[in-house]
Amino acid sequence: MALGNLSLLQHDMLGLFCSAKCSGSLILKFYDVLRTLRDAQQTVISGFHSPLEREALLTLIKRQVSIIICPARSIDTMRVPAVWQQALSNERLLVLSPFAANEERVTARLAIRRNEFVAAVADRVLIVHAEPGGRTAKLAQTILERGARLLTLDAPENRHLLDLGAEPF
Repeated sequence: MALGNLSLLQHDMLGLFCSAKCSGSLILKFYDVLRTLRDAQQTVISGFHSPLEREALLTLIKRQVSIIICPARSIDTMRVPAVWQQALSNERLLVLSPFAANEERVTARLAIRRNEFVAAVADRVLIVHAEPGGRTAKLAQTILERGARLLTLDAPENRHLLDLGAEPF
């Protein structure tokens, strides 16, 4: 199911993920990343679920960046937030869901499937931070095992991702 500009799927897409917990120093570095993404007019795809991902969504919408949002549920009956309306009107937004109409509630299982979907369709993936041993760290390992390109912020908190084979952003 899709709502919005399907041609965004033809753009170079950067998948974006971050664990729910993220240090202040990484958050500050991430704001520099957001400026870089804006300047490059980089299309970003994500579930925009964790606190930092939600903040990134609001920032990217304001900065006129093309965005693909993948909720961890069907979008069949989803209400479109007012903040997304302008981006939809300007054809800078696509809401995309691989889930059937009967999967209306976000669950941990659907979030994992959504994240795997985002990672699979993205041209490369940026993990701002992954808690060691957490779901995002497991996703990072899956991405690398598939031979896909994984990026992360070069910081001590991400040493485990860099040691796995992630490239510094």
